[in-house]
Amino acid sequence: MEKKILKIYIQTLGCAKNEVDSNNLLLRFRKFGFSDKKTVLIQLEPVFEASQADIIFLNTCGFILSAKEESLATFFELSEYKASGKCKLLFMVGCLAERYLEDLTSEIEEADMIIPISNYDNIENILANSISDTLCIPDLIPVENICENEILSGKLWEYIKIADGCNNHCSYCTIPLIRGPFRSFKQVEIEENIKKAVKSGALEIVLIAQDTLNWGNDINENFIPLLENLLIKYPNTWFRLLYLHPKRITDRLLDLFSNHDNLLNYFDIPFQHVNNIILEKMNRSIKKKNIYKILEDIRRKFPNAVIRSTFIIGHPLEDQKEFDELVKFIEEVKLERAGFFKYSHEEDTPDYNLTPIDEETIIDRVNEISAIQDDISMSWAMSLEGKIETAFIEKQISDDLFSSDSKYVYAARTFREAPDDDPYVYLESSEPLEIGKFLKIKIYDSVAYNNIAIPASPVSES
Repeated sequence: MEKKILKIYIQTLGCAKNEVDSNNLLLRFRKFGFSDKKTVLIQLEPVFEASQADIIFLNTCGFILSAKEESLATFFELSEYKASGKCKLLFMVGCLAERYLEDLTSEIEEADMIIPISNYDNIENILANSISDTLCIPDLIPVENICENEILSGKLWEYIKIADGCNNHCSYCTIPLIRGPFRSFKQVEIEENIKKAVKSGALEIVLIAQDTLNWGNDINENFIPLLENLLIKYPNTWFRLLYLHPKRITDRLLDLFSNHDNLLNYFDIPFQHVNNIILEKMNRSIKKKNIYKILEDIRRKFPNAVIRSTFIIGHPLEDQKEFDELVKFIEEVKLERAGFFKYSHEEDTPDYNLTPIDEETIIDRVNEISAIQDDISMSWAMSLEGKIETAFIEKQISDDLFSSDSKYVYAARTFREAPDDDPYVYLESSEPLEIGKFLKIKIYDSVAYNNIAIPASPVSES
């Protein structure tokens, strides 16, 4: 039987949850091959450059207008590889494909197929049929267990997705339209994914979902026991929680942070606004006083905590008065990290019936409040000078990324820096340091949002 190798590439846009989906697709493509059971066996080999690929997948984001525009622009860039003959098959998948399947299928001729999230369970058969048609090999079917290796990334940190969908139905949000109702993943699957990640070298596990703390509510389980079990089972592994709905922050949850050093004091809580009328219209199920209480509780119990949040600027009910209220809040509470996003007027959401604010006003507000937060975050970074922290080194960086007199410069992260979104700590050393190990560092300076540090002493993992 002849063996053929087809190289496959997935480009991912959007959030960390999409990254997990892409990784899962690659794992499935590695696990399955395609054969006519007579003459040929086709195996898929992941590559990390679109220019090298026979098959290209674009995993899209369709959450807001700017994300949709980026997804379409990226798709047409990738379509050039197919037009030139380098790529044989081009697929669009992900949130944009789910939300606009009919329109995209009729309008985008460059795609061999638009595959919605709801059809992922059948993706091996879809791919088998497409390869069969393209290579003119009839009767190709998926063949399982072509590759037993399920570890792809070997990264020092891994996103572990514990649920999908959302039941909150925020008035501006399209996630329930795209991802459907909230669905917890089985505990055994979560534990198995974490076991594989740790075995492959992950020092940090980042638990994510659209509504992370809601895990278990639909399957008669609870997030707190799940998390506590993981913290006890992996005492030398960092755990970070992202996407924490403020209405689910409880004393019981905060007690876990107090009782387990490997649960990082990093609180990613999207408040979205602070004006009570807007919060109610958004269906956020909290009030301004609840937000202050959450901040007070966290900072009282964890003086070194990092609180990161996101805010939507330019909601249709946000006049100058409501915006000024948010600005005053930002100036007062001084969040360590915060992001500000333009309101996106999305069809099929409750807020779509409201009259949007003009774009220029929204942009001006985003720029104004972002500048205020920039000063706060940079001042906070400077305040960390002199602190000794535990960190791990992710990679060595080149001189063109960071100017230093030291012979070696590395990108490191402490508990304060979440993967992907937050800036690295620049770690300088006169001697080479081992990547992928915990060590003590001393922060001695900062450049904008980045702290600069030197090694202090090694840290035992035992």
